[in-house]
Amino acid sequence: MRVRRVKQNPRCHRNSEPPPRIRTRKSSGGMPVNPNSCEFGDKNSSRHCRSGLTMLEVILAVGIFVMSMSALSQLIATGTSAAVQSRLLTQAVMRGEAKIAEVVSGFEPVEDVSDGKFENDDENWSWSMQVLDGPHIDLLELVVTVSYNGESDNSSVSTTLSRYVRDPAVFMEFDDLSGDME
Repeated sequence: MRVRRVKQNPRCHRNSEPPPRIRTRKSSGGMPVNPNSCEFGDKNSSRHCRSGLTMLEVILAVGIFVMSMSALSQLIATGTSAAVQSRLLTQAVMRGEAKIAEVVSGFEPVEDVSDGKFENDDENWSWSMQVLDGPHIDLLELVVTVSYNGESDNSSVSTTLSRYVRDPAVFMEFDDLSGDME
């Protein structure tokens, strides 16, 4: 009678002897345990070596990947929206400060403006100004509101700046009085 020898996977050992190159440790039952073995030292196990992944493992990995990608895409969208809002708010503050500087320098009159447009610029930008009485007789409070009306809520911004300035009418009266004295 001929004995047929079957070639086995080198990682799967049905006998209790591990391959010579792999170090083994003794289990609590005194049997050698091969970490690369599929049976984990159990002679009577009917489990065979399998290579690859099960369908459950693949589905679980794809699910984790999809959830992490959706979280990352949400973070990117939030970051982009915050960057646009920050850029628009910075421009609004700079435009408001420029408008106040124009009023203080005398380039713009000190009067209420309801819907002003910036010259030679994007038509979505607008400004308004209120001139209020200040805490003292010779002070006025300038309240400048700059707005950008974009296509969506994320691209719209409005900011209000306030500054106290001396009333130019008081200085003109003082200049007239001092001119009369001379």
